[in-house]
Amino acid sequence: MDRIFIDAMLEQQVNGNGIGDTFTSTAYKDMVVICSEKIEIPLTKDNLKNRIKTLKSHFNSCYDLFKNASGVQWHAESKRFEVEEAVWKQLIDANPPIKKWRYTPVPHYEKLLELFAHDRANGQRASTAAERNVEIILEEEQRDLG
Repeated sequence: MDRIFIDAMLEQQVNGNGIGDTFTSTAYKDMVVICSEKIEIPLTKDNLKNRIKTLKSHFNSCYDLFKNASGVQWHAESKRFEVEEAVWKQLIDANPPIKKWRYTPVPHYEKLLELFAHDRANGQRASTAAERNVEIILEEEQRDLG
């Protein structure tokens, strides 16, 4: 069921009817028809919106934990994150919720990455106004010296 829905969302993105989990009314109408026919269960737009929330929540929880983790690799066949035993211990000690993903597969991770990863605010390039002012002064000083 999820595979059919995720494929329908990706198709709508390709058609220009959606970005991430934001879709046009036309996209939802199309996805309701496609999913209802293939799954053989009557679905509504609200059903799809609720499933997007769940899929995105599960994706975000593992994506946020592993995106900057050193030594972690996604394994497409097992549908799991794979890490050496010593690294697992370090990761779990530093962040206990990560333990859940040691043996839990993440079906459709690659497709969810396409759908949801681009709109993840991660704060990596965030700075305060004071920090940015210091950066500007340093950049100007380097230009003057150069």
